[in-house]
Amino acid sequence: MPLDGSVTEKNQRLSYLLDVYKLYQGHINTMFNYFLLTSGLLANAYIQVFQKQAVLSVCVAAFGALMALMSLFIHMRSRELLERIENGLEVEARNLFSNDQGFLIGRAKHTHTGFAATNTSFVLCMAL
Repeated sequence: MPLDGSVTEKNQRLSYLLDVYKLYQGHINTMFNYFLLTSGLLANAYIQVFQKQAVLSVCVAAFGALMALMSLFIHMRSRELLERIENGLEVEARNLFSNDQGFLIGRAKHTHTGFAATNTSFVLCMAL
């Protein structure tokens, strides 16, 4: 373990990074849950409106597509913040575990494909 800084300071940095990581990870999960909820409500609204007024259903579909794009942008920004926090955690893990056995060192990086695919399919469905 390097000798720069006290043990208390290192523990505080690690604790801070872990707390912020938990906050943003919870934020991503909450935003995805809200996305699923509003997607279901919009799909129901689209079906109900399409049966009565086809012109108004275009507005509902456009709103759904806009909501899906905004959700995608929020998710991508949250992932950027998490990646920065993970980089800080990786540095701290290298300081704590000098023999390459940290909790983030051997883990593969997250990709945006899962949420992006769900989001894109929703945008396409609402646009059709």
